[in-house]
Amino acid sequence: MTLHAQIAAAIASSIQPGERLPGARTAAAARGVSRKTITAAYRTLERRGIIEISQGRAPVAAGRVIEVSNWTAALKATRLPRRTARFTDPDGNILYLNS
Repeated sequence: MTLHAQIAAAIASSIQPGERLPGARTAAAARGVSRKTITAAYRTLERRGIIEISQGRAPVAAGRVIEVSNWTAALKATRLPRRTARFTDPDGNILYLNS
């Protein structure tokens, strides 16, 4: 496992929804790694939907959990091609549903 993946896993297991994370420069200094490594870890977490990143702001842990009780309504809301929808669970696993 790469260093940035290890850092991403450590961050993902320790944050709470809505929590602000330190900026890349601060986090890099605290962990003794390069800013590039922290940026890669943050981008991994962003792709997995665990944190949200905005230009010029500190990353924030995603604060919403989506429970799907009505799959038909969820599929219609995705705006994807009519018969296929792509969902990502909190662990980053991708789920494709066909209607």
